[in-house]
Amino acid sequence: METNGKRHGLFTGAFAVLLAAAMLAGCGKERAKSEYQKGVDAYYARDYAKAVEHYRAAAAMNDADAQFQLGWCYAKAEGVPMDWDEAFRWWGKAAGQGHPDSVKRMEKLREREAIRQAAEQGDAEAQYQFAEHCFWGTDMEENEAESVKWYRKAAEQGHAEAQAQLGLCYYDGMGVEEDVVEAVKWWRKAAEQDDQFALCRLGECYLDGIGVDMDWDKARECFRRAAEIKDEEDEVHYFASKSQEMLDAILAYEKNLSAAEQGDAEAQIAVGKFCSGRQGAEEEAFKWYRKAAEQGHAEAQYELGLSYDRGEGVPQDNAEAVKWYRLAAAQGVARAQNNLGVCCEYGEGVPQDAAEAVKWYRLAAEQQLAVAQRNLGHCYSCGIGVEKDIAEAVKWFRLAAVQGYASAQSDLGACYYSGQGVTEDKAEAVRWLRKAAEQDEERAQSLLGMCCYMGEGTAQDYNEAFQWFRKAAEQGRADAQFLLGSCFCKGEGTAQDYDKAFQWFRKAAEQGDAEAQYNLGICYYNGRGVKKDTAEAAKWFREAAKNGNSDAKEMLEVLDSPVPQP
Repeated sequence: METNGKRHGLFTGAFAVLLAAAMLAGCGKERAKSEYQKGVDAYYARDYAKAVEHYRAAAAMNDADAQFQLGWCYAKAEGVPMDWDEAFRWWGKAAGQGHPDSVKRMEKLREREAIRQAAEQGDAEAQYQFAEHCFWGTDMEENEAESVKWYRKAAEQGHAEAQAQLGLCYYDGMGVEEDVVEAVKWWRKAAEQDDQFALCRLGECYLDGIGVDMDWDKARECFRRAAEIKDEEDEVHYFASKSQEMLDAILAYEKNLSAAEQGDAEAQIAVGKFCSGRQGAEEEAFKWYRKAAEQGHAEAQYELGLSYDRGEGVPQDNAEAVKWYRLAAAQGVARAQNNLGVCCEYGEGVPQDAAEAVKWYRLAAEQQLAVAQRNLGHCYSCGIGVEKDIAEAVKWFRLAAVQGYASAQSDLGACYYSGQGVTEDKAEAVRWLRKAAEQDEERAQSLLGMCCYMGEGTAQDYNEAFQWFRKAAEQGRADAQFLLGSCFCKGEGTAQDYDKAFQWFRKAAEQGDAEAQYNLGICYYNGRGVKKDTAEAAKWFREAAKNGNSDAKEMLEVLDSPVPQP
């Protein structure tokens, strides 16, 4: 019994150790899963920095799901700066545990590496495929310049798709300096191999006279060939459909031209619209608009006014534009009413008259024209031609905003942000600002970036703030340029970079932004991002002080103070 008791005691001790270890392991897994779920919740709340914090904690406890998601955060620059090496490191850790998505990700990495090696050995298809990886950022950071290098290598070997894509890069200035003539050259080479995309784009160039002399016969032939191309399953693709549409438009133009020459006003305006905006055909468009307008065709009167307003096909003449806008407006053309309102508001071609502007804006706004609704809202917001009434402004901003008009969405978001004309609601402000920002409305991008930066109406996220500041800054908005410079200076949402901070501060400072002028002075004063230069620092402090920056005034006093003698 004693021996059995000793054996029983030993068994109990070993079992207790194993049980404790199992319990600890179980607790560890539970903690990891808890951290991972917190990360998921934070991610869907758009608090990427907090998501990364929880994913990292779970990943450190070997949670494969967390390791995979952490890799994605690095790949998409969500909560952390973009870092593909770090992304692959975490995917590799998860793949080592058999995580299926990570295993697939690593397999794709190996496939891409094999493509790269084949490309370096001169395989044209591999060169094209690797260029696509570089261009689209497929499992790697986008690099347009590198993509152009590989497209060119494949294109020079006669690869049609590479030729077509290289033409696009030249046309849009992606990874290479914009050059439409060079774009046409490569599209022509690809078109000779019946590349559908190249045929369609080459047809557009011939139609509009871009990079090549206008030639509608050649355009028609390109579109015809592209429209007839089908894949192996006899399916018609996007560029075939688009080419067919363009071919139909050319054929319709030829038919309308015959009727227009016989005096048909509807045909005349149809011919005018086909010619309008096409390089070298603006005068032809103007000619047909005038013929239809002189017959009393309301839409043609508006288009003729627009031609005079923009100086398209005829020397710019604001007074003549007003004349034709007025005739069209009297017939109820909403766009003419709105444009007439603009002319009255700013005194273009007619004596400035804010009340008259409001009259025409209202007529167009009541026809649900979004731009007129926004303009009318602006008048109420600023008291232009009407008594100032922010609540009424919000009403008109909202009507235009729900139609998707970006400027009105930005205005409405700003009203919710500041509580003007409506109860302050930062979350609602962010909702409208995001709609406008996604349409590249620079003011909305800047304010949305600030909301993300401050955590107002949305989770605080320096990375997202940085992205919105950059979008607005690249469109030339001064306050966004200053804020982008601040992000680079502080390393918030991006790696710290004093050189880039200096560059963006200068752009904003040269537009008169006082904060940027002060910070530019600080850069010169401390020698950050630029060689130290107290004279230049003083120059920018003076500019900032003139614009009311109190910190700049203090720095001028420091610079003007006598240097203490030892």
